[in-house]
Amino acid sequence: MLIIDTPSVQDAPYRQQISAFGAASAGLKERDLEVITQTSAPAFRVRLVGKDGGVKLDRSTPMTTDALFALIDAMPMRQDELSNR
Repeated sequence: MLIIDTPSVQDAPYRQQISAFGAASAGLKERDLEVITQTSAPAFRVRLVGKDGGVKLDRSTPMTTDALFALIDAMPMRQDELSNR
């Protein structure tokens, strides 16, 4: 799960992040990622929460989908998913 905190949906970092995720919707779906936006936060923040419930990434700047997917694809649970296909 990806949790995005933002002061407003008009916030530039939020729009940049959502645009990147929108362009990579197939990759998000393949990795079973749900994107949740929480508004009225004091600042932009994106967190990746693993299937085990642990926070795997916590950033205060937008990230590329390539970096996100590389991080996820290196995780043991994702490696198991890929090998069992």
